Amino acid sequence: MASEPPYKKQKTSSPAEPHKIVIVGGNFAGINLAHYLLHDTLPGLQKLHPDFSYKVTLVTPNTHFFFKVTAPREIVRPDQVPEEELFPSIVENFVKYRSSFKYVRGKAVALRDADSTVIVKRDMEQEELELQWDALAIATGATPASPLWTLHDNRKETKAAIMRLHQRLAKAAASKGNKFSAVIVTGEGPLGIEVAGDVAHAYPGTRVVLMAPGERLLPSLPPQAGEDAKTALEALGVYIKLNERIVDSRPTTTNVSVMLHDGDTMSVGAYIDATGPRTLNTGWLPKAWLDEGGHVLMRDENFRIHGGPGRIYAIGEVVVGSGETAVEVDGMAATVASSIGADINTTLGGGI
Repeated sequence: MASEPPYKKQKTSSPAEPHKIVIVGGNFAGINLAHYLLHDTLPGLQKLHPDFSYKVTLVTPNTHFFFKVTAPREIVRPDQVPEEELFPSIVENFVKYRSSFKYVRGKAVALRDADSTVIVKRDMEQEELELQWDALAIATGATPASPLWTLHDNRKETKAAIMRLHQRLAKAAASKGNKFSAVIVTGEGPLGIEVAGDVAHAYPGTRVVLMAPGERLLPSLPPQAGEDAKTALEALGVYIKLNERIVDSRPTTTNVSVMLHDGDTMSVGAYIDATGPRTLNTGWLPKAWLDEGGHVLMRDENFRIHGGPGRIYAIGEVVVGSGETAVEVDGMAATVASSIGADINTTLGGGI
């Protein structure tokens, strides 16, 4: 590990004040971390230190959480998951922690590490809100170009995108044999594989093509995993084209025109981009905390950030080296919560 400069001295809450924990980002990573802290870590600290109190503040522009692991199934069967389960209310899901939880609707636009303050631009308000922290967790994630895979601040936009794609899929399936009936999915990772499989299973007989830009599927996993995925997809009737990618797509009222990387064009019934591209939501952070790609640099394996003044953590897609999977976030949440708990315990005079 690179050597870490000494922490800047930070003002902390007095024993009479609640310990202020600010989580920026209200999707998979931020929600999981907030629940873990409020349900396990912080009540445990309170048992060790009876005078200890705390307030967890979640800053996010969305009012609802998107349970995006169900998105591939929702595309083919929009009625399969009730809307309240697909988009649960953030406030309602934290109601049992009412006295120790606060929801702030807005976006972090900057921070001042000198006085441990996050500057938040609130929705529809001109004035910016300043939030001080004793511990700060960065969980702002990444935003794909398509609202299919994450909220673009508004659940209605995501729901509308799901319905539009479902209608195209149903229309393509109804016109089997027509030159516009094919469905193309791009992506070599778990999302692309799951989407292609779900579409082929829901619409048997429809020509489903999975295009992967690389030489094999699941390149981040051992080769056998990619081979197993390829075999399973082919058993469902999915056509797989490797070393192929789409560089442009233009939907019309009847079909979608796509351009391949070699300049060829084709018209298909539906096109599903399961590759991104993604924009990391870290532009509000100091550049010294980020790598060239915009990921947050880590000081240690416990997700404390490198270069900051201390008691700042990162979780989810923003973390350098992240596998960008929902499964990974579960383990991260436990680790980050433990790091926050250990650091607070040390501040309160406890052992590690």
